[in-house]
Amino acid sequence: MSSLELLKSILVDKTRFTQYAHQKFSRILELEKERSVGDEYQHKEARRNEVLNRYSNIIPFDNNCIKLRDKRLGEREYINASWILGPYGIPKNYIATQGPIQSTLIDFWRLVIEKQVPVIVCLTPEIENRIEKCARYWPIGEEIKLFENEVIELKISNIKTERQDIESNCIVRTILVQIFDKNTNSKIESTRVTQLHFMGWPDHGVPTDTKNVISLIKLTRQFQEDMKPVLVHCSAGCGRTGTFCAIDTAEALLQSNKNLLIDPIFVITDAFRKQRTTMVQAQAQYNFCYKALKDFMDTEE
Repeated sequence: MSSLELLKSILVDKTRFTQYAHQKFSRILELEKERSVGDEYQHKEARRNEVLNRYSNIIPFDNNCIKLRDKRLGEREYINASWILGPYGIPKNYIATQGPIQSTLIDFWRLVIEKQVPVIVCLTPEIENRIEKCARYWPIGEEIKLFENEVIELKISNIKTERQDIESNCIVRTILVQIFDKNTNSKIESTRVTQLHFMGWPDHGVPTDTKNVISLIKLTRQFQEDMKPVLVHCSAGCGRTGTFCAIDTAEALLQSNKNLLIDPIFVITDAFRKQRTTMVQAQAQYNFCYKALKDFMDTEE
């Protein structure tokens, strides 16, 4: 039975699907626990930089924690961000990161600049249930946001009017990032990046249906550039972030080979959890991946 046939067959019966998905997700949790003692799945660097993590338990592995290297922009190397690559040679390249905290706003933009990010997918509001989920790094309207550290000043502004994309339920912002040397006032770097700010995804939960997420993935692909990484974040950078990346990657995998004999959601989620803790964090998010993948494939038929 091919991956696509398996996907369609298990979703026909709700009870069977619930049991199947629970079994598979439980196995993913077991595999992650078994790996956690291995040398390649440690978090020593993140532990040394505890104050820079939004959550103490969602931190990058040492072996693929992204380093900030451009010393013109600051001395700090650590950022709570992980490289996420698709398995089976799928041409998918993500940066999964936490929603920045106040003390890491400049580091966030350094990350965007250094890694030449063309598009940011933001899956969280700034505030949810009266709790900050993401420090606001983006400008609103004609606002110019200013950030500075000991060596640089950042100017962040919208260069196009923000627009609401109805199909994907997101705000589209075209942002200009300019970095100036504080001593000479000369421009060091400048880039443009698109932010897609999705509005309908509760923390630890799932959207009400799959259509908006599928449209968001399609919109993201319009702004991708070759193999430059798509930066995806929610609050912790694992649950909603992992779900988005898993659906996007699984659809690309099936489109390239519809006769694969694997469960793409299981394989991809497990592969992603080898690269960042608790990607696709909740059972409901894991179940949503199957439904969204089927609906995504249906739109291609």
